[in-house]
Order: sequence, then structure tokens, then C-alpha cells
Amino acid sequence: MISAAWPRALSGNKDGAIEDFEVFVASGYDSYQVEQRREWVQRLRADEPVSAIFDEATLEALLQQ
Repeated sequence: MISAAWPRALSGNKDGAIEDFEVFVASGYDSYQVEQRREWVQRLRADEPVSAIFDEATLEALLQQ
């Protein structure tokens, strides 16, 4: 499932990213990905730097999904 959430986060739109991730989580699409997105929502809400959440390895993995 393609998501605009992480590009939104990278562009500084944390609230929009959280909304998109929550839609994904509610879909129950894939249990691993749902848990991953829940963690990202928590980290975004905690105001963790986006660059720490979406490091190079994470971005590379997202591009492969």
C-alpha cells in the first residue's frame, strides 16, 4: 500500500503524516507495517526529529515496499 505519509513528514507536515499513518493503521493492511506506522506516529507526536525517524535505511526500505 503506497502512502503519502512519509513524504509529508519529510516535507515538515507532521500533522498530515500522522493523519495518513492513522488511516493506514486503521486499515489493518499488514501487521508488521501497521506496528511500524504506530511507532512512527508515537515518535512524530513526541516531536522526535523526522530525520531520526526516517533515516537512510528506513527510507530505502520504504522505497522497496
